[in-house]
Amino acid sequence: MNLKEYESVKKEIEDILNNDNSSYTKNSLESLKNIYDFQKSMIEDETGKIKDGVLQRRIDTVVDILKRSIDLIDSSCVLVEKGDLTNLKALVESVKDLTESNYTEETWTALSDELTNANALIKDPNNAGKPDVEASEVALKNAIDALSYKSADYTKVDEAIAKVPSDLSKYTDETVKALQNAINAVDKNKNITEQADVDAFAKAIEKAIAGLKLKPASSSQKPGPSTSTKNPGTVSGISGKSSAVKSEAQLKAEKAMNQAKITKLTVKSKAKKTIVVKWNKVKNAKGYQVQVSAKRNFKKLIINKKSVKKNKITIKNKKLKKGRKYFVRVRAYATYKNSKGVTKKAYSSWNKKLRTVKIK
Repeated sequence: MNLKEYESVKKEIEDILNNDNSSYTKNSLESLKNIYDFQKSMIEDETGKIKDGVLQRRIDTVVDILKRSIDLIDSSCVLVEKGDLTNLKALVESVKDLTESNYTEETWTALSDELTNANALIKDPNNAGKPDVEASEVALKNAIDALSYKSADYTKVDEAIAKVPSDLSKYTDETVKALQNAINAVDKNKNITEQADVDAFAKAIEKAIAGLKLKPASSSQKPGPSTSTKNPGTVSGISGKSSAVKSEAQLKAEKAMNQAKITKLTVKSKAKKTIVVKWNKVKNAKGYQVQVSAKRNFKKLIINKKSVKKNKITIKNKKLKKGRKYFVRVRAYATYKNSKGVTKKAYSSWNKKLRTVKIK
């Protein structure tokens, strides 16, 4: 009877259990010991001698089971390597000072779930297996990258705009222009950490309203270059670059887009170098703008679709790199004609919840 291989695998397991066990999880070591004791009892008596009547094929079976129990490459292995918690601890530490109220509920909940999983591993290092630690690192990093700030509160800005006089034709062009510039300066894409900037927009509009000056009586009945006695100008809305008083068509388009919201936005990569973007249709929108960037701040655009007519688009682009994560955002637009008959666009805000996608 050939017992050489059996004795070899026994020695390997006993060395692990008695000496070289610092690299493995506590639970897996206990499982290995239980399997080892049971299998050994199948062919050895209490004195350590091979039982009478044990066949070579029984010994070979025991050897195979014990080998697979310590083979870290085999998917059926019992012994599991401990994971290195250094990077996971650093990730957990990096978010400890973040404020929950600054972030959207969806992205903060996802982060909280991954933090719970990570902390469970950190608190029980003896049972933190390498595969679990590595998976937790990836999941937590993705959750951190996906964090999205809440939008800033524009209530004060809206209240300030509501105070703008309905008829601006009786005020001097200079002061009306100053008011229009204050309104046009408003950036509707500020997040909650930039609330001070948004409040400053509101104060600037209030100041410009207070600074409106009536035209002299002799000229108030004459139509000036930027006003009309037939169609007195009004100022409202946020979009637009012109400092002239806005037309009714522009005001209507801007009002519709100020109320518009991009909802139920989904982004998926189902094919090579391809992104499928879909969202709910926006009322009064003539089209949409879709941007894809490698950076959260969208300073480096990979794709910029300026005129998408439907609320779904499939983008295939060689610039999209396999396995890389990209950020995606969408906004709607309405169209109007200015005083010269040129078609212009008024835009909504970008979607509040930033979307990410990993390219196949």
